Amino acid sequence: MPDGKGPHPLVVFAHGGPWGSWNAWTYRWNPGPFVDAGYAVLAPDPAISTGYGQSMIDRGQHELGGAPFTDIMALTDRAILREDIDEARTAFAGGSYGGYMANWVAGHTGDRFRCIVTHASLWDTESMGRTTDNAAWHRPMLAQNARFNPRDFVGEIVVPMLVIHGDKDYRVPIAQGHALWHDLHEYSATPRDAQGRDRHRYLYFPDEGHWIQGRGNAQVWYETFLGFLDTHVRGTAWERPATLG
Repeated sequence: MPDGKGPHPLVVFAHGGPWGSWNAWTYRWNPGPFVDAGYAVLAPDPAISTGYGQSMIDRGQHELGGAPFTDIMALTDRAILREDIDEARTAFAGGSYGGYMANWVAGHTGDRFRCIVTHASLWDTESMGRTTDNAAWHRPMLAQNARFNPRDFVGEIVVPMLVIHGDKDYRVPIAQGHALWHDLHEYSATPRDAQGRDRHRYLYFPDEGHWIQGRGNAQVWYETFLGFLDTHVRGTAWERPATLG
């Protein structure tokens, strides 16, 4: 939570893995810069998260957009009941499997969130398993494709999305980010701004992989992420860094 009484805007983080947890410190997806910028951060550990026993994992296994999604939304519902949280100013974000979840949330929650940030994200379960460096995912993903493919719900996306991807990503190949970017422009229901411009944005790193690790690149990542939130959650103008062109 930020300092002060609030109510504060909220950003909900979905962790990657999918077998993972927010119970360890990391410089990637660190809540500190967001809290310093005035955002409350909710870091939920839904079904399939580690550290809670095998039953917690089993409940979310092979449920890409099932129990983990409903758990995260239930925890979000509870968080916005707090008096120090502004339920009208919320955003959603995630990377890797968390990026899948961000894409799934975008197609299943209407305008509940002001904007969504999706990093290194799985967009199409039908093609993902044939192109990732982890081919063991292919068959399980195909089995879930009919139920849990985010691409099938692109027409339901109505809020701005910031897509982030590294060109050297072999775990979730850059083609997933390109396909998402194309489909958002062609098929999403997101309205354009007053000047008729698309409100989705794409932050592309030609020299990064699954995670943004270079010192300067990481700074650009945080600044762009926060600038996108400020624009759509707070309605404040953001001055884009010169490094972005």
